[in-house]
Amino acid sequence: MQTRFSSVPSRACAVLLALSACLVAQGDAQVSHDAKGHWLVSALVGPSQIVARETVHPVTDATWRAIPGSNGFTLTWTEAELTGPQQWYAISLTGRSYDMVTPTSYDVKLRYANFDPLFNVPTPPAHLNANTGGNLWIVQYWTQGLTEYRDDLATQGAFVHNHLWNHANIVEMSGNVAAQVSVLPYVRAITPFHPAYKLDEQLVSEQVAGFAERDVKRVNIVSLRRGLVGQRPIADRIRELGGQVHKLDENTYQMRVTLSLAQVAAIARMDEVQFIEVEAPGRLTSDMDIGRQFHGSTYVDTVAGFDGAGVRAEVSDTGIDTSHSEFAARPVITHGGLINSSHGTSVYGQLFASGVNAQARGAAYMAQGIGNSAGSWSGGSEYNHTSELSNPALVYKAVLQTFSGFSPLTTQYTSDSQTTDLILFDNPRMTMTQSQSNQGSQNTRARAWAKNCVAIGGISHFNTLSITDDSWSSASIGPAADGRVKPELASFYDNIFTTAQGGGYTSSFGGTSGATPMTAGHFCIFYDMWDAGTFNNPTAGTAFNSRPQNTTARAFAVASATQWNYVTGSASNSDCDRDKQGWGAINLQTMYNYRNKMYWVDETDVLSNLQTSSIGLTVGVGEPFFKATLCWRDTPGTVSASQHLINDMDLKVTSPTGTTYWGNRGLTNNASGPSGEALWNSPAGTKENVNSLENVFVQNPTPGVWTVEIIAANINTDNHIETPQVDADYALCVLGVDPAPLGVFTLNMSTTGIGDGSLELINIPSGTVQGYCLFSDDASGPLGGGNVFGLYATPLTLYSLQVPASPGSAFHWTWPVSGAFPDTSLNYPAGSLPTSLFPLDGMAIAIDSAFNISSTSVKRAQ
Repeated sequence: MQTRFSSVPSRACAVLLALSACLVAQGDAQVSHDAKGHWLVSALVGPSQIVARETVHPVTDATWRAIPGSNGFTLTWTEAELTGPQQWYAISLTGRSYDMVTPTSYDVKLRYANFDPLFNVPTPPAHLNANTGGNLWIVQYWTQGLTEYRDDLATQGAFVHNHLWNHANIVEMSGNVAAQVSVLPYVRAITPFHPAYKLDEQLVSEQVAGFAERDVKRVNIVSLRRGLVGQRPIADRIRELGGQVHKLDENTYQMRVTLSLAQVAAIARMDEVQFIEVEAPGRLTSDMDIGRQFHGSTYVDTVAGFDGAGVRAEVSDTGIDTSHSEFAARPVITHGGLINSSHGTSVYGQLFASGVNAQARGAAYMAQGIGNSAGSWSGGSEYNHTSELSNPALVYKAVLQTFSGFSPLTTQYTSDSQTTDLILFDNPRMTMTQSQSNQGSQNTRARAWAKNCVAIGGISHFNTLSITDDSWSSASIGPAADGRVKPELASFYDNIFTTAQGGGYTSSFGGTSGATPMTAGHFCIFYDMWDAGTFNNPTAGTAFNSRPQNTTARAFAVASATQWNYVTGSASNSDCDRDKQGWGAINLQTMYNYRNKMYWVDETDVLSNLQTSSIGLTVGVGEPFFKATLCWRDTPGTVSASQHLINDMDLKVTSPTGTTYWGNRGLTNNASGPSGEALWNSPAGTKENVNSLENVFVQNPTPGVWTVEIIAANINTDNHIETPQVDADYALCVLGVDPAPLGVFTLNMSTTGIGDGSLELINIPSGTVQGYCLFSDDASGPLGGGNVFGLYATPLTLYSLQVPASPGSAFHWTWPVSGAFPDTSLNYPAGSLPTSLFPLDGMAIAIDSAFNISSTSVKRAQ
């Protein structure tokens, strides 16, 4: 594990260095200089020098570590940037090439504090410190968590629990085991998971202020283990202490109890407890004709007859006037408790009113509605209640459930948010919509903060179809506390004509209570369209049997949404920014009109950690936009954490001219306010690890083949439970493309670090007559971030463009050709190339007889 440093003044010396590498012990990190004076970070594995990084910044602390139980290894190092030290890591799962090279941070992100556990651990109050015992620890790794790390911890006698950013897990183990774990090579730091870390901000403040036995309050407890096996020991201890246990849940992690402050401290010390929070207020409080035109249901009904027939969905609200004449054609199916109430009657009518009064006709007026009074759950819990809707053996067979209120108001991801994520993870073909609320701030329904739930915001439309006079007034807004985009979609906040209790109507329904069912009704029409095979999708006889994954429904809705132009639009629209509208308003007309210019994936592609799927999609001449939406269903977040994404996937799109776009780059700043945000993506930049839904929106896209890559960047828990491996699936919807995917025009380059190399082109576009391979020996910047087709131009790049065309040329080739490059690969034996040439960036251009250009993405041989 030694770190070696050498200077390589010339390419000749580089060859000698490569030849001498075979004398170095396997498993070393090396820091060297190339001919340009750049720093190289490499792994020496046998005779190979496998370069991980070329940089202009001085490098220190380079270290090689084995990945347990595999041939893989990792490298870590620090670069002295102008703004301060920057840590990096590289992962090679095979020991031959790198699967990930990335800058990183080692701050652990908790609600209690963000801190580096190796250098700056906060000191909690004495009575909330784990120094008197406890078996819960934060274990941080040198790289992102790998399955191999977690499996190895299990062999040590540790139980690995929740994921924490960055690169950590909550781990249950004895002090003796913790001592063994602390010296494992892949473990960077270990620190107690203090009881203080298990408390929300209010409870921490109250504990610091002092005990008050009389100050009892309702709190929610999140158990470390799911269900009664995790909750019963906590309940028993609460009763011993004199507290009250109100509800356990056999399917989730959430308990509802009443405790004093002293009892809170005692319960927080239990290893069985993951988190404790004050129960927020508002659990059981509540928050169309133009709307149908605006969202496109009138259009698809008129041109194609989509009216929701055969679709079933539930409204869970205050109650419903089931005797209303608008509901007589398809009587309400009762699920759990259901009373007669005003608010729910107006909500229900927005989806299901049959049109006795044409102005009040619901968005899905031929669909079958199901009614419930929120909190009067069938099966004894919300988890069981929603699961019954998805049960094919029961009468409900619903595809959607909508709430306009009925979840506590909070600014945080809470145990209610976590429970919602769990419900939707376990019911993967159920879409749930939830009102954001009407607080005019980030105070929002806890259910809406869930990653897998479609949160709905509100924009005032002033009773006009035009979008230019719309503005935001007082709907609750995003982003989430960790920067996630919320709401996800938005609709009308005002002047909604719908049904009213007592058989009448109201013209003044609104709030996000109105925006949410309006959006939900249009989701119902999407399911009707899917059941008809509108998108060249498979069907199974009924809307319920045909229904896609809930991630697919969300991807379709977001990709086809209409955005309020808060950037360059009207003055009224200027406050309808990303925090207010999310990704826009669902638009079935756009969805329908693009049905033959759409490519989609319904969770049929499965990736393991660090794998990538690539497809080529053709954009035609004159296409007004290219819009791609990636959505994956995430496992429940860690409530004690300050960042709640568990599995990170990335959307990367490369244009025919080599311009790279990362998901959400330029669309959201992951913070409050619109600074730096736009309606269309910014090119280049860096990827994000915040949202479980990513978009690439490009206006007036260049005609040609666009490369879409889905990258399983950091898979910490099993997302695709159908297989025993830890892997992940996803939904994808791309608009503005030929639906037939192409083999991606790809340049493959590789070296094993001993002066060898290979060059291969695959899937050369039809009609190509000539092409170039362009190279750059400057790989010091982010891959694909250069200004010449993604390359950082050097004399080598310019040389490539000056070489005459000839069959077999690596620089300027002709096509078609037989028996020579690019029909066959080019292979350079060991020692024929200077090792100082690497790392080497390269890309290829294909040109047809009309001088249309297609390009590959940039690859790096290192």
